[in-house]
Amino acid sequence: MQTVFHHVARAVIQDSGRILLARASVGHVMMPGGHVELGEGAETALRRELHEELGLTSVEVGRFLGVVELTKEIGGVLHHEVGHYFEVRADELSDGFLASSN
Repeated sequence: MQTVFHHVARAVIQDSGRILLARASVGHVMMPGGHVELGEGAETALRRELHEELGLTSVEVGRFLGVVELTKEIGGVLHHEVGHYFEVRADELSDGFLASSN
């Protein structure tokens, strides 16, 4: 079985005790963020990914929360992911941004 490695940076963005999640095209949800490019730091990658995914231009990357490692099979390919998780404040998101989510 083919194995693919992913190094990612993810944001934990909270509002009123809720956490923002992103829906992936393959049907699962995850914390917003994405791949760390070769030679790029995790915090820099997170800022770039939040801009690309959510259009955020000003985010405050807070404390480092930890590393999550997981393995999942998608379409016969084994994906091994190592993710760095950070608290993030994004004032550009309106207050109560999760209030209308399903």
